[in-house]
Parts: sequence; C-alpha cells; structure tokens
Amino acid sequence: MGCAASFNALAHEKINSNEVIAITSPTIQQQELMKYKQSTPNMSSGDRCEPNFKLYILVIIILICLVTINVLISCHHNEKDVAEQLSKQLTNLNFTCYTLTDATPSSIVARANLVRWSDVFISLISRSYQRTFFCMETISYAKYNFKPIVAILAESNFQPYGALGVISAGAVHTMLLRDNDISEDLLAQLSNTISNQKINENNKNVTDQAKMEANNDKVNMIHGETQCTILVCTVDDGVTIAQLVYEDFISNNLNVGFENLSKPNAACSVRRCNVLVPILTARFEQTPICRGALEEARQLKKPIVPVIAIKDWRSDDWLGLTIAGCEVFRIFDNDSAYEAFLDSSRMTDLRVDVEIRCRPVPSRAEREKAEIKTLKEKIEECKSKLQTWPPAHKLRTLSILTDRQAVRVTLVEPSTKPDFTYIHQTVSRLDIKAPASMLDEYGFSKRREVDCMI
Repeated sequence: MGCAASFNALAHEKINSNEVIAITSPTIQQQELMKYKQSTPNMSSGDRCEPNFKLYILVIIILICLVTINVLISCHHNEKDVAEQLSKQLTNLNFTCYTLTDATPSSIVARANLVRWSDVFISLISRSYQRTFFCMETISYAKYNFKPIVAILAESNFQPYGALGVISAGAVHTMLLRDNDISEDLLAQLSNTISNQKINENNKNVTDQAKMEANNDKVNMIHGETQCTILVCTVDDGVTIAQLVYEDFISNNLNVGFENLSKPNAACSVRRCNVLVPILTARFEQTPICRGALEEARQLKKPIVPVIAIKDWRSDDWLGLTIAGCEVFRIFDNDSAYEAFLDSSRMTDLRVDVEIRCRPVPSRAEREKAEIKTLKEKIEECKSKLQTWPPAHKLRTLSILTDRQAVRVTLVEPSTKPDFTYIHQTVSRLDIKAPASMLDEYGFSKRREVDCMI
C-alpha cells in the first residue's frame, strides 16, 4: 500500500489490495489515514501512547484491505466475452464483480437488486447497447439510484446519442476500448477511478446475490380476457386516481379497460392491450401480480406509461427499474390532474402521450427502407449541385475522446433597439407532429449535428 511505506514497522508487510491504484492515487481511506497522521503530534520513543498509535494504524490498514468495492459491468450479450475478461482482471485486483447483460438475469427483481448492490456501475457502450431496451433500462436505473457510472466505449467509430449520450457525458470517467483489448493502462485508469469513488456502505434494500439466484420469484399470473387498446391497472390505494384517468379516457372516446389487481383471484389482460398505464403506489410495488404484469409487458415490449398516485413517493425496489428512463406523470387528485399549465394540464399531457403510444410502430426494416429512399433523393439532389462526384472527404480525427470538445460561441451584446417593428406572439398546444427537421416520417428522432448547445 502507498501509505504503508511511511511506517518502518510495516514497510515490508505484504498487503494485497488494489496495488495498481496505490502507486498513482491514494484511496479515500488512505487520505483519511494521512490526515490523521499529520494531525497527530510527534511523540518520543518512550511515550506510552506510541504502541497504541501503531496498533491503531495497523487496524486501519487491515480495515482498508478488507474493504470490498462492488462493481457491476453492464453490457449487450455481444460484448459478454469482453465483460467477463474485464470482470476477471478486476477480481484479481480485489474488486467484487458481476456481469449483467440484456438477457441475464431475466427477473426484474434480480436485475434491480444488482444495480442497488453495486458501488460502481461500468457500462460497455456499443450500437447494440444503444438499441436494446433492457440495456438502456439498466443504465437509466443506475442513474436513478445515483450510482457512479464509468462509460467504456466498445466501438471506436460509435458515439452514443440521445438518452445514452446524456448519461455517458455525465459519467465519472469515459475511456475507449480499442479492438476489445483491455490494456494495462486502461485497467490502471479503471482501477484508480473505481477506488476513488465514495462508497455507500449502507445500500438500502439489497439482497445477497446467492440468495437471489436460489429464490424463484416467478409469478403465476391469471390472464384476463379484456380486449382493449389501453389498459389501466391499479391496486386498492390507487383506485381513485385510476378511476379519474379511466373516466377522462372514456370521455375522449379512447378504447380503455380498467382492472383492480388487489381483488382475490385477480386477472390481468396485459397480453390483450396495446398500451399499459399502471397507477403506481407503495402497495402496487408489494403486489406480486403487479410485478408479473409489468414483467410480461416488458417481455412483450408493450409501451408503459406510468402514473404516480402518491405525493413525494419514490420507488426503492424493482418498480424503479421498470420506470427508469420513462416519462412519469404525477397525478395525486382532481386538482393536480386538471391544474392549468400554460394551455395544457397533466391529464391532457398524459392522454396525448398515451395516444401517441397507441400508434403502430414500423419495423426496423420498414424504417431503414424509408431512410434509404430519402438518402437516395438527397444524393441525387447533391449530385446536381457538385462539379465532381463523389466529393472529397473532410479530414477527421479518429479519436472520439478528443473530438468531444465544447464549442464556444460569442453572443452579441443585448441591445435596447430591436431589429423589427412588430411582434406577434401566440402560445398554443402543438400538434402531435413535431417540426419536420427533428423527426422522420415515422415520428422518430433524427440524428442531427448541432453547432452548439446553450
């Protein structure tokens, strides 16, 4: 250890605890130990307190060696081999590691428990990771629980965008994995980053992983026969809000069903609906059939539009995983549901969002076909404007880490004299369609380069 070299009595003790980090940067426990030494007055060799001080230092060093840091490595199943290799090397550095893919474990209880168990969350980011719902759900839940996130870019020619781009930009550390090669330099950086994170020793509501794997938490659901486009499901403490949502949808001529899952032998028709609207409460999280309904909705890739019915309530179990990254609507009573906000209200926003989710989503092949058609039209348009074809490529650097630099823009000083003589301002609700420059013909966001973000 880096701190052991300061004490002659312990200089030759072999302490095997994260040697890579000890040389480069002292851990939090080591820093506290150094502060204690500096604040302690010098004592003579005959002082009676010296043996006690040395004993205290020895106990501290032993405690440092016994501290375990739980590391969760999240990846797509295509990168599982690299993740396992990284996990093995981090385990050799005395970290406790676990690998979580989009497929294993399948239980939402086990997946949520793993994220809460971890002290540091490592994500192997790739195109497959970006496109897979279960991967995005996991990293969003890690963000939801304020876990330190380390982003490892597994593809040198890919840069995350959208929600994943935002999360990775806020990571405590970002590094590039070249050709699936875990170099000593990358491992040293990673080990140093992990060791310098503040560890929460009292992770709430965490079950031992061995017990979690032995426990079969599968729910035997009774499947209902209610055929509907929108299904509103709830338990007893959310019936009032569920009834409020149901009546609003009915008054707007939506095909909606209603089910109270607290009843004996309750059945859930999640298989027969297109969009699931769960009314979330503390009791909802504790009801097994509710967990089974949301787990099946995830497996069937049904859109979930959650509504939180209890003020100041926050999920601390599996339910947080299912709503991580989703747009959540908070409706506590009739007043909060219809309270005016500009030209809208929470209930109106909920209804519009549900109506959008009810629209059929084109397959990936259909989207790619339409995108290729659009690109061909743009290429033909560019050909007519250029003298040579194909045009010369712009010089680009290959390092996406160095390319991610902020763009500084000088803004014009404000002037009291406007450049126009008449202002007409109108505030109104936009149609469901967003500006054409932002969405494609199927309503999905386009990837566009911007000059700056303010």
